[in-house]
Amino acid sequence: MGKIWLKMPGTHKHILFAVSSHGYGHLSQIAPVVNALKQTNPEYAVSIQTALPLKILSARIKVPFNHIDFDADVGLIMDDAVTVKTEATRLAYRIFHTNWEDNFQKQLDSLQSGKVDLVVADIPYLPLLAAQDLGIKTIAVCSLNWADILSGYFRQDNEMESYMALMRLAYSQADVFLKPQPSMSMPWLPNSKYIQPLVTTGKNLRNCLLDELALEQKDNTVLVLLALGGIDSQISLENWPDYNNVHIIIQDRPGVSDESLKFSEKKWLHSIQDTSLSFTDIVQSVDVLITKPGYGLFAEAAFGRKPVFYVGRPDWPEEKYLLQWLKDYVSMIEISKNELCYGIEESVIQNLAHSVKTTINKKVILNTGIQQAVDCLIELAE
Repeated sequence: MGKIWLKMPGTHKHILFAVSSHGYGHLSQIAPVVNALKQTNPEYAVSIQTALPLKILSARIKVPFNHIDFDADVGLIMDDAVTVKTEATRLAYRIFHTNWEDNFQKQLDSLQSGKVDLVVADIPYLPLLAAQDLGIKTIAVCSLNWADILSGYFRQDNEMESYMALMRLAYSQADVFLKPQPSMSMPWLPNSKYIQPLVTTGKNLRNCLLDELALEQKDNTVLVLLALGGIDSQISLENWPDYNNVHIIIQDRPGVSDESLKFSEKKWLHSIQDTSLSFTDIVQSVDVLITKPGYGLFAEAAFGRKPVFYVGRPDWPEEKYLLQWLKDYVSMIEISKNELCYGIEESVIQNLAHSVKTTINKKVILNTGIQQAVDCLIELAE
């Protein structure tokens, strides 16, 4: 399970954040809350329990924390960034629940040894149930829940329903379930509360980004970030067309597969590692995003009013909520998996990039839900 935090004398409260490692969207919601909590309440001890690599955590969480490497969550097993492997998911849950008693005891031991005062889950259910068993206060915070997600893939399935029943119990017994917009409706929850979006807002450093990529500032230069989240998509850019004034910035994996691709042969292709800017600053510095429907980048796109190409995932139960929300803030175009394999025409990218000038009537987000979440945490921790 990794290190177990022992609360030191003089610390105020110990809060454990249990974060799903299914992609990076769950971390993108929790990270700004952790940062704000520690900045205003440095006496709080914070542990982050997740299977996400420490490097990924440190890129988002800028305050001291203890890392507990324990994956108390399954999520879904993915074939790529948008395709769920249902039978592999079923097997993963079967194995997870076969070892339930051992995992549950490990979680109990960790909470007791660490003298945890509050558990915040986005959105693993095992830590919630263990904390509730010990009488520790709990907060669930997420734009989705695994029971509603799984029910979209496993209907009238007795085995999976037994697992979903445990999830619903954990979520409904939490002291509060915070739903950052855009969120699934979850009408069955008796303890839910909507809050404003949870998002880290970066800085628009476009000129700096151009300099670091050795690009000239031209009126028709379009910077595009291609980021499909933390699930390996195995998408190659080998067959994309050569662009004249469009420059694509990619994640170095997971996200896209370009093992055979020589960057020197694609003058329009750049890596995030070519720049010193943080990921959140890059999001706000580009002109267009290419992504999938997912909480993190959709929320960041809305704040920065960044136009979005998105690869549809119609079987994903959360998708309709995300799309309905984002269309009020930015221009959007759905693209096919084929367009990811062979590229988007330059003229189409240019047109979407310049659509910003016609979005004057779109909504503008003025506030985040970060302080709302922090206030709720402090109230329950005390």
